[in-house]
Amino acid sequence: MLASAFALGSGAQALPSYSLSLFAGPIQAELGWSRSNIGLAATFLWAGFLITAPIAGRLADRFSVRRIAIPSIILFSMTFIAMSRIRGSVWCLYLGYGTLAALGAGTTSVCYSRIVTLWFKRNRGFALGVMMAGASVAAMLIPIVVDGVIRHFGWRNAWIALGLWSLSAAPIVWIFLLEPADAEVRPSGSIAMPDDRSSDGFSLHEAMRTRRFWFLAVSNFCWAIPIGVLLSHLVPLLTDSGLSRAQAVQAASTLGIAGLIGRLGIGFLIDRLFAPVVAATVLVAAAFGCVLLSKVPSAAVVGVCLMGLYIGSEGDLMAFFTSRYFGRRAFSEILGWLFSSMAIGVVIGPLLAGALYEKLSGYTELLMICSGLLLVSAILQVSLGQFPKSVGNPVTQP
Repeated sequence: MLASAFALGSGAQALPSYSLSLFAGPIQAELGWSRSNIGLAATFLWAGFLITAPIAGRLADRFSVRRIAIPSIILFSMTFIAMSRIRGSVWCLYLGYGTLAALGAGTTSVCYSRIVTLWFKRNRGFALGVMMAGASVAAMLIPIVVDGVIRHFGWRNAWIALGLWSLSAAPIVWIFLLEPADAEVRPSGSIAMPDDRSSDGFSLHEAMRTRRFWFLAVSNFCWAIPIGVLLSHLVPLLTDSGLSRAQAVQAASTLGIAGLIGRLGIGFLIDRLFAPVVAATVLVAAAFGCVLLSKVPSAAVVGVCLMGLYIGSEGDLMAFFTSRYFGRRAFSEILGWLFSSMAIGVVIGPLLAGALYEKLSGYTELLMICSGLLLVSAILQVSLGQFPKSVGNPVTQP
C-alpha cells in the first residue's frame, strides 16, 4: 500500500501536472513562449492519458503490474531528462508532455490500483485512499523541490531532477508491488489478505453492456470538468472575487491539504457506509463550494476546501467502484476506460473556462455551470444501485 503511494506520487499523474506552473516563468524568460501557451501543455498530457490509459490497463491485467510499471517508469524518466534539451517551437513542449502520458501511463492509478485491490478486501477503500494520498504528498513536495532546483541549477536541470525522482520508484515497485500469486508470504489474519478469486467479475465488453459502466463514465466526465477549471484558473478566479494575490495563493494552498484529508477520510468512510451515498454527499458539498466561490467572496477559503475534499477523493472512489461493481477479472482495463472519461473532462475544463471567461467577462456563470455538473454527477452516483454479490463483495448492502 505504501509502495503504491510512493510510486503514484512519483509517476505521470503527479510530477508533470504539479510542476508545470513552476517552469512557466523561467521558460518564458529564456525561450520567449507565452505563459498561456506553456500552460496548454497540460491539455496534451491529459489528452495522452485519454488514449493510453485503457491500453495500460489491459496490459496490467494481462501481464501483471510490475511488468508494465517498470518499463513505463524508465521510459517516463528518460522523457523528462530528454525534455531538458527543449529548444525552438513550443510544440516541442507539447510533444514532450504528450510523450510523458504515452510512455508513463503504466505509472498511474490505473495500474497501481490493481495491486491494492487484489490485496485488500475488507478495508479496500482506506487502502486506495492511502495510495492516492501519495499524489497529495507529492503535490506538497514538488513546489519546494522543483523551485529550489530551478533557483540554484536552472529549469533544465529541474527536469533532469524530476526524471531521477521518477526513476527512484523503480526498485520500490520491483521489490514491493507483488501480486498475490507472486507473494511467498500470506500472513494469517492480516487485513491485507490476498483473495484467490481474482478472476471473478466482468470482462470489459460485459461491463460496457451495463448501465452502471455508463453512469460512472458520464459521472466521471461531469465531475472532471470542474477539476480542469479549478486547477487551471484557481488563483485568477480568487483574485477576481476580491482577494489579493497573496491571499489567493494562500487559499489555493489549502486545496492540497483538503485533498489529502479527503483521500484518507473518504477512503475510511466508504469501507463502512454505502459508497455511492458517500460520493454523492461529497459532490453535493463541492457543488455548494462552487456557489460560495461565485457568490460569497468572504467564504472563498471554505469553497476551496469543499472543492478540495472532492478533488482528493475522486481517484480512490473511481477505483473502489470499479472493483465493487465489476470485480477484478478486467479491473485495470475497465478502470482505464473510466479514467479516459475523466481525462476528457479535464481536457475540456480549461478550454471551456477560457472561452466562457472571455465571453462573459467573469467566472460567476462558469462556477454555476460547474455546480450543476457536480449535482448531475451526484445523481448518477446514487443511481448505481447495490454492489453485485457475484463479484465477491464482502460489504453490507444498503
